[in-house]
Amino acid sequence: MPNETQDLVVVDDTSFPYIFEQNVTVTLKSGRGLIRCNVYRPKDRRRVPVLVTYGPYGKDIHYRDFHPKSFSEVNPQHRSAHSAWETPDPAFWTSHGYAVVRA
Repeated sequence: MPNETQDLVVVDDTSFPYIFEQNVTVTLKSGRGLIRCNVYRPKDRRRVPVLVTYGPYGKDIHYRDFHPKSFSEVNPQHRSAHSAWETPDPAFWTSHGYAVVRA
């Protein structure tokens, strides 16, 4: 009997200017595995275009911790509590009418 997939998703719709869903389970097309994604959506919950991203350094490692010197040089408009190295900043993009999915 295969292992049952546990739901690890955590939703925070109060701490940020967007809805943050951590560890959303996405089943692979083949049905033979899954990935956990973080999803950032505008608070108005309307249908919006999605930026799907994958960073080689992990979806939960903050840019500020990964590379502090470089992070300090980024325009403040393009950094937030969920900034990650070489991926779109969720605060910026959700404020411009996009959702961001980070795998």
